[in-house]
Amino acid sequence: MEQSGYITAETLFNYDDPRRMVVVGMWQSMENWLTWRDNKERQALEDKMAQYLEIPTEYEVYILGAYSRGKSK
Repeated sequence: MEQSGYITAETLFNYDDPRRMVVVGMWQSMENWLTWRDNKERQALEDKMAQYLEIPTEYEVYILGAYSRGKSK
């Protein structure tokens, strides 16, 4: 929560299977998020938590609002 560029996050649990969850984090920039993701201390904590997970953590990046990066549909 004290990371540079961090705005907020929400944890959502699957209605039918509460063992499945999604954490949606909002960051001021992609660079801020990448710095957090690659932080060695954060990675060490994630490694400790991995023993409690059925599958490894997966990350996906989404943009809020209209966004074009030159990709065609």
